[in-house]
Amino acid sequence: MKRVASVLTSDMWNKLFPNALPVYSYDGFLQAVADYPMFCGETIKGSTDIVNGCKVDLATILAHITHETWFLTAVEELACNTTFKRQGEDCDYSADSAFYPPVSDQQYFGRGAFQISWNYNYG
Repeated sequence: MKRVASVLTSDMWNKLFPNALPVYSYDGFLQAVADYPMFCGETIKGSTDIVNGCKVDLATILAHITHETWFLTAVEELACNTTFKRQGEDCDYSADSAFYPPVSDQQYFGRGAFQISWNYNYG
């Protein structure tokens, strides 16, 4: 967590995400990182610099969560969010799947920073 905080400061977080919802706080991000001790703890292939490896890890995860949450301003699939939903969009993320068939009373739209959608992805 200390390495992450040294590479991505609170000021940087606030500049990247000035409109972030309170659920996506910098402190919350650091707490989540603390649950994964290998995150930002490895080098890039062919290098011995852990800090550069951490920068790659951070760039990867921040690109993903930025895309999925529209710069940390949504906590659920945009097609299901009343603030962002466009006319005609459907929030049904169920599809036929032999291995992971949908359950009739379950919803499979994205929630949170990673936004896993569709029943087969939940499976």
